[in-house]
Amino acid sequence: MSRLLYTVLLLLLLPLVPLRLLWRSLRQPEYLQHCGERFGFFGPVPDQPVIWLHCVSVGETHASAPLVELLRQRYPGHAILLTHTTPTGRAASEQLFGETVLRAYLPYDLPFAVGRFLKHFRPQVGLLMETELWFNLIHACKAKGIPLLLVNARMSAKSARGYARLGWLAEEALLELSTIAAQTKADAERLCELGAPQVLVTGNLKFDVAPSEDAMQQAGILRQLCGEGRVIFVAASTREGEEALVLDAVAQAA
Repeated sequence: MSRLLYTVLLLLLLPLVPLRLLWRSLRQPEYLQHCGERFGFFGPVPDQPVIWLHCVSVGETHASAPLVELLRQRYPGHAILLTHTTPTGRAASEQLFGETVLRAYLPYDLPFAVGRFLKHFRPQVGLLMETELWFNLIHACKAKGIPLLLVNARMSAKSARGYARLGWLAEEALLELSTIAAQTKADAERLCELGAPQVLVTGNLKFDVAPSEDAMQQAGILRQLCGEGRVIFVAASTREGEEALVLDAVAQAA
């Protein structure tokens, strides 16, 4: 019943989706590209068995790099499909992997769109990166016998409180996942409190990313410019407005 109400709510919001895409496109025109994929309409059917990873945006896509490379080595006869939610995530996938992987937008979590997605790609296994709990998608994979894993999972206290308000809906989704691998013990404990039967602690995939030779050379040049004995503080992957907060905190600590 909880999932039915959730689906009805999504259907009621469906007429607003084109307006939302149009609004987002004012800043990022790419939101108007590949719109059909968000409703379950895709191009040619893959001619190889598919291993599917869902990476919402840029951070998850970069974190998936060592996993994608390992899967390509272990399963050379399979196609790797990366799905995204944002254009920036899709662009990061293109930059990292080029044409060596398939890519698409993950459709909205509506039964008809999810069903078309699974029927089109027929993934042998799916991996959701970090904190992606899409209730209809998870249930559809369970019903079709597709193993679905939540990997590199994180669950902040704030997110845990939000999922807790959903009650059985969140618990059912966690129970229907095949495996959950969390970044930290704290993440695992919060997931278990929400109803996950068992959670493995495997660390953060981002620490498995090996920097390129070019990046190492650039880092060496930066070290020489800044001085060998100086401490270098890096505030990476910041959002608008956060740089000022970082500079204020550094000034206070100096």
